[in-house]
Parts: sequence; structure tokens; C-alpha cells
Amino acid sequence: MDDELWEQRKKVLTANDMTVLLGHSPWSGEEQIWMEKNGMIERSEPNLACASGIILEPLIRDLWNFENGVDGIAYRDWMYDRGEPKQKFYCREDLFLGATPDGIMCLDLDMVGQEIKSTSEDWSYLPDRVITQCVVGMIVTGLTKWKVVSYHLRKGEATAIVIKKALGQPIHMNADQMKEWDLDLGEYEDLAKEIIQTAKTWWQMYMVDG
Repeated sequence: MDDELWEQRKKVLTANDMTVLLGHSPWSGEEQIWMEKNGMIERSEPNLACASGIILEPLIRDLWNFENGVDGIAYRDWMYDRGEPKQKFYCREDLFLGATPDGIMCLDLDMVGQEIKSTSEDWSYLPDRVITQCVVGMIVTGLTKWKVVSYHLRKGEATAIVIKKALGQPIHMNADQMKEWDLDLGEYEDLAKEIIQTAKTWWQMYMVDG
């Protein structure tokens, strides 16, 4: 995450923030969100899990695209910085919400958002935190469909990926370790309303009145 994106994320509640505020994330708390928005927490280096996720995200996306015949050029609203893809931050300041989709693609004539996850668990269902992230993405982009692609990391694979990246060695991906889910906003209208109301209430209480 570059400095520009870090500053943009301070101005709204992100998809990750909303997983915390709705009680779907065990990794953070409201106090940390408040401190981040008020510039009291500096941007830190990612841990091993985050580092491997950052490395894997474009590889998983490209592998899924290849396996499903999706042209990566179909991704829209991506800027390029020194030849590397740089994600666009979508913001709805009127709702105090923002998100950075992992991808937006043209699929069966529909524009569809994409969430990429690498996980040490072999998911049989989508965790609530992931669904919340996707619904926030749909709210801020105006899209009504989202695809989640997960990649099940085998034991020791995350460490190996980080080392190979550092050494400039090729990283091989296995399509059999991927799963996918399709989300439609129509199925999550109640969650969308809860997200919007929670974001407005929290921002007013802690960032305006507080």
C-alpha cells in the first residue's frame, strides 16, 4: 500500500473496517480504526501472512483468468505505475465508505468485482468477513455482482512463496487449490443497509461529534 492509498483510506471506513464494526473480524478493534483515521497509527510492514497474500493476489487472479478464459485486459479503472498494476480506491464520501477491489472484470457481458483470498484453511463456505468486504465493494463501485476466488495454501507454502519472491525465483500455482463463489447484491440487501447505517452512525459519533 502506497502513501497515497494510505491517506485516502483515512477519510472513510474501508471494507476491512466494516468487518470489524460488524463483529466479523478477530484481528482488529474499533479503537485501532479510530486511531488510524486520526493519524495516530503509522503504516507498518506486513507480516508473513499479509506479505504472502500481497504476492499471491495477482498470481491467483491471473491463474483464475487463464483457467476461465477471461482476458486480463478487461480490467477497468486500473492505473499503471512503473509498469505495475495499481488498484483504484473507490470512495463514497456521502456514505463514509471506501474500498479497493482486487479486480473488476467483464464476465458474460456483466462488469463483476473480484475478491482474491489466500488462506491456510480449505474453505467450505465464505466467512462473514469476506461477504462483508464484497458487499462494501458493491456499494462503493455501484456493481451488483462480485466473484470471490480463494486459494488454499498448503503447510509451509506461504513461507516458501515469500522466500522465492525475495530471491526472484518463479512461483508455481496449482489450479486445484482454488475455489470460487458468486455473490449478488440482491441477496445481501439487508447486509448492505446494515453496513451503510453502521458506517454513518460510527462516523458521526466518533469522527464528527467525538
